[in-house]
Amino acid sequence: MVTRHPAWTAVISFLVALASSMLAVKLKLDYSCKLLSITFIVVLWTPESKEQAVLVAASRVSCIVLSVLIMALLAMLIYPQIASEQVLGSLNKAMESMAILNRIVWEEVMHNRGEKVAAEDGRQSPSGERQHTDSGASRPSVTTPFSPGASAAAGSNASWPQNWRSMGAWLPVCCARPRGRGDNKPGDTSDEAAAKQQLDEEEKAAADQVALQLGFKGYAELEREEPFFDASTAVRNQQAAAEEQLTTALSEMYVGTWAGRRWFVPTVFYQNEAHNKQGWHMPEKLMLRLAMRMRRVVRVLNMLHATFREGFQKEVLEELEHNFPLDLLVELSEAAMATLQAFVDAFPKPDRPVTAEMSDMRLRKLREVANVLLALAQTSRQHKVDLIALGEEVRKAVTAKGCGEEELLRRLRWVITKTGGGLSHAVGADEAVSQPGVMFPNTDAGWLATARWYSFHFLVHQLVEALDRLRVTLNLMLPRLPGAHIQPSSHNKGDMRPTPSETAEHSAAHAQRSRVQVVLEG
Repeated sequence: MVTRHPAWTAVISFLVALASSMLAVKLKLDYSCKLLSITFIVVLWTPESKEQAVLVAASRVSCIVLSVLIMALLAMLIYPQIASEQVLGSLNKAMESMAILNRIVWEEVMHNRGEKVAAEDGRQSPSGERQHTDSGASRPSVTTPFSPGASAAAGSNASWPQNWRSMGAWLPVCCARPRGRGDNKPGDTSDEAAAKQQLDEEEKAAADQVALQLGFKGYAELEREEPFFDASTAVRNQQAAAEEQLTTALSEMYVGTWAGRRWFVPTVFYQNEAHNKQGWHMPEKLMLRLAMRMRRVVRVLNMLHATFREGFQKEVLEELEHNFPLDLLVELSEAAMATLQAFVDAFPKPDRPVTAEMSDMRLRKLREVANVLLALAQTSRQHKVDLIALGEEVRKAVTAKGCGEEELLRRLRWVITKTGGGLSHAVGADEAVSQPGVMFPNTDAGWLATARWYSFHFLVHQLVEALDRLRVTLNLMLPRLPGAHIQPSSHNKGDMRPTPSETAEHSAAHAQRSRVQVVLEG
């Protein structure tokens, strides 16, 4: 009846398609409805004679295979969601978020230096807001947080609502947004205005209390930390997405580059054979290693940020005011931001072919600035050793003359003052070896500043080492990406071992780390 009445064929086909679609939604099998509909239409017709049975069977099999191939081709052309490209896109976004995180960390240094320069020059606005001289201090979310206490102390409440309006995009969801008296409408009565003002004060107090519970000094500091948390979370989320997509990407095969993009097809019956072709797939091991290197850089940046936030600015900058070129911190921050931006520029984009490896020019500049910091640490260490030796010689001289402790301290201060901080190997020597003065005093704040200062040294060199290893891993991965227009540095394309130049870079980084440990432990 079905073969004689095409109307019945259309009705039954519609019912089968509807039932298969409902079943697919129920069982969450997307392709089952398509496969069932195609199979039903193909096997619906039966041969009218035995001679046509072979022809009908061959047509059924060929139609099913052809339908699967057409569906795969249409999926590639109409909705090209390729897992291999998504892996590169996720890692690229993670690298960009890491660059943003790095910028936020180092803008904290420039912000605190700008605060100190503004305080020394006395350049403050009547409302209590500081006028920063740094270019990076124009971002309200990171470098110019509004301080409600400063405005209250200055007797000005006019700028409070406007500042909160401009910073409203960064307000965390855990705290209610404080509203000032300027938010009241002109038609409000005095009682309503007083009630709203009381409500605003209660909301502000609640927001400050939540900030204190989270370990911050106030709501303004909590609001300033939000971009840092957002960037750190974005790096972790994008790395997790890349690792999840990499499993699917290994089931795709690279077929070529056309119209400026890489084309992949899914591997089905030839998956075992295609899996051994490294040029057909994304380099799994190198991508996982790259994600691990990125996590290490983020961990060092988190520790640097904690060092800056927990009072590094006050004690250290006050003690380094006369003994340390503060412009070196700005130079260090600019070199670090330029280095991370170089990583973003060198990372492969999903729609662009790979044509070159990453240069080490920016990283070399950052390493040079870090070496200057190491030289200052070595000088400070030698100064401490000479000071101990000088104190021992003064003590022996005073003891021989029968003087007391007060005379010992007086003579020691006199020697240090006369030499301008310089030390000599013997008391009263004609030629003094000029060295920088004592960096931190022998007080509680001085010892705290010393610990933070040397921790900062160690973290800077940890950051340089982590970025160096990240660059080596990135340059190992770039030539092995499908469709790359550069050759691997190793003689064997499948060789995953580092080359002699890469081994030399790792050895230099290890030697540099050993020098830092010797200086800091000394």
